Parts: sequence; structure tokens; C-alpha cells
Amino acid sequence: MYLDDIEQEIYQDLMLCMYKNHPLKHDIGGSIESIKLIDKKVLSDIHQKFYHPSNRLLVIAGRVDIPKLKKFFKDYDTLEKVRIPKITYLKEPKGVVTKELVRQKDVSISKLAMGYKFYLPYKNAQERVKQEMIHTILFNLLLGTTSNLYHALLEEKLINKNFYISSTFENHQSHLMIFADTKDPKALKSFILNSFKDNISSLISNDAFNRYVKVYIGQIIFALNSVENKVYLYGKYFHKKIQLFDVIDIISDIVFEDIMNAYNRLMASPMSTVIYKKTKS
Repeated sequence: MYLDDIEQEIYQDLMLCMYKNHPLKHDIGGSIESIKLIDKKVLSDIHQKFYHPSNRLLVIAGRVDIPKLKKFFKDYDTLEKVRIPKITYLKEPKGVVTKELVRQKDVSISKLAMGYKFYLPYKNAQERVKQEMIHTILFNLLLGTTSNLYHALLEEKLINKNFYISSTFENHQSHLMIFADTKDPKALKSFILNSFKDNISSLISNDAFNRYVKVYIGQIIFALNSVENKVYLYGKYFHKKIQLFDVIDIISDIVFEDIMNAYNRLMASPMSTVIYKKTKS
């Protein structure tokens, strides 16, 4: 199914352009060749070492019988504990593999994908979450649907509604990605890069920053009204080694200078571009 999805295809091409060694370059679903190599022993080994109960986080919310639940899992977790394998990462170069890739594609409109590759420095779990939040705020100030640049791109007719940004924050690597349908990929890329460079004061202001922080905090508080969201967020931040209710304090500690430092880091980061040009009929 991935092979029939043009959005997934351009995403995968962008990953291959950006990363040389990091696992992010690989399609999570594997390839036809790698899937053919899987046998029963491989599946069994993976299940025993990574899907073992001792490697599980279970978050339960609602009206439950705690004593019965504890007894159930005590009886359930009878498997002998296993040693979880240590995952190692090959060293990833700072630069990208390919700066620009252009392909002719049978699409109704040309497509552009841009990816900034960077590494976030942090000293502890709280600092890591803070850096992720800083960059999330920055990306939305630059290119979110309420940003000045987004509306300028619409007015210039360089994008349509199929325009979005995506960010990934991993222990060893992070990136910002921009995806768009456009009649002129080169012009769109130039407009974005020039705006980032020359019009930054109109894109990132202290007022816009303060406004978005309030929105960010409001979204988190609103999410806590849902039991399902609360369970998800608790598990998410548990894995990041912080408590859910510390998140508001971390956001409140972010200042405008943090955003500008993140912007300067982003502008110094290497970038890859993938263009799918509409085949001329």
C-alpha cells in the first residue's frame, strides 16, 4: 500500500536524502526484500526480547478494581525475565546525503518536500522536553496555518490546502519537514528560504510567541478533559522520564530568546529537498 501512496513515497525519498546511518531512513514497514528474510525464529526472538511483559508500560484509567487488577497481572507475568538487548546507533554525519533530488512523476500537481536535519542538545529529561517544545513553537510560528508566511504563500498561489509541516524528535537525531503541492516547486522553495532569511521579524515576534504559548498551554489543559488523552499523555511523558503535570511548568519557563536561539540553530542546519515534477502531457 505504501508503494501506491505518493505522499509516503516522497517522505521516504526525503529520509534517504537526509540520513546516511540513522534508522529513520528506513521505512518502518520494511521493504519487499527485508520482509522476505523474516522467518519464525526472527519473529520469536523479537517477541521474546522486546515484547516481554517486563518491558511493558501499562496505563489504566477509569473505574477499576485495583486489588483484582494487581492479582491478574501478578498471575499473568509468570514468564522469566529476559535481558533487554542494548540498542546501538551508528554515528550519523552532521550533513545530509543528498541536497536535492528531482524526479519526474505522474502526478496531477508537482510536489515539494524540504527537510532540516539537526541535533538537539540537552542535559536531562526535562531539558529534552523543553527543547522539543521550543522547536514545536518555532515551527508553528514560522509555518503554522495562522502564520504570516502561510498566508503569504496562499496569496502568492504557491501552495494549496495540501501544505503541512512535520517534526520528529529522537534521542540521536531530529528534523523538521515541509510538504506542499505546488505548481512551481523552485519558486516555493526560494520564497520560503528568502522569508526565513530576510523577513524573520515579521514571522517571529514577541507578541506572536506569547500568543502561541497561551494556545499551547490551553491545548494541553483541554486535552486533559478526555480520559483517553490523559492516559496517552501520561504514557508519552513517562517514557520521556517526566511527569505529565510538569509539562505546563516547562512550557511556562520558555522565553522568546529560546525561540530565537532555536531559529538560529535551524538556519545553520543542513537541508535536503525532494521535488516531484509533474510529467508533461
